[in-house]
Amino acid sequence: MNAKSIMERQNEDKMLRYQFSARRHFNLAEKWNYACWALLAVSWASMFLPDTEPLNTIRNVGIVVIDLIATFCAVRTEKNAQLASALRAHFDAYVFGLEQLSDFGNKWELDEITLKDKERFPQEFDIQTKHNGSDVPPGVKDWYEIDESKEGIAAILECHGLNTRWETRLEKYRIIAFIVMLVLLISIMVAMLCISAVGPLTVLLSSVGLIIHICKRINISLHRYRVMIQINTLRDAVEVSNTLDSVVLLQKNINEYRAFPVLGIDLVHKLRAKTWTERDRSIQQDNSSSM
Repeated sequence: MNAKSIMERQNEDKMLRYQFSARRHFNLAEKWNYACWALLAVSWASMFLPDTEPLNTIRNVGIVVIDLIATFCAVRTEKNAQLASALRAHFDAYVFGLEQLSDFGNKWELDEITLKDKERFPQEFDIQTKHNGSDVPPGVKDWYEIDESKEGIAAILECHGLNTRWETRLEKYRIIAFIVMLVLLISIMVAMLCISAVGPLTVLLSSVGLIIHICKRINISLHRYRVMIQINTLRDAVEVSNTLDSVVLLQKNINEYRAFPVLGIDLVHKLRAKTWTERDRSIQQDNSSSM
């Protein structure tokens, strides 16, 4: 496998379908995720309503119902994220010639999903598969842009470098945002308990769902960070060993990283994709010219 083969394979119609479906389901997962966050925010904000009966009882029952709906949204988020991860893992396995890693779920089912997505959203599919990362809106064509002189494992490592650079940037946004949110929410909850503006049961009920959700997100993000460290370590090891087995192990870790239900923040992607893509391309060209 060389750079030219990778760039040709990634733009085959079937692989463009896989990438389109993967992005679509990641974006669907993100919408369910937004719905989950919105519901939990409504539940939390309800503590600021007047503390009177029967409003207090109605509010507490409503909080429980809203939290249950938010849990359903969280489940839908995870299912869509896992499907998108399986699609992208299959894409990598084919593009890199690692067919031994291509058994992600039911291949027939994955093919059917990609065809249905193409049929249901023809205009969006056309735009996404004709645009690359530096276009507006960013698309899935030319997913990996690498030095054409790269051969074999070196070409695959270059692609993995693009994966890890993007994810490292996005992970910083996630972890910082979650920690800031958690500190603010706990501070507000403690303040509400101290001033006794509403009953302690209401404060706890309205806060617990959102706080637990944020704690889960932080835990997952930290776990992803640890996997990312393993990925970076394995990348260095592959450069030294230069064996197919080490590449397969590296790919397995990347697939594990993607399977976590933490999303790529599509808004950040749309705002920063062009800048990041052009920056990476410039660094890549500088490195190639200096060799």
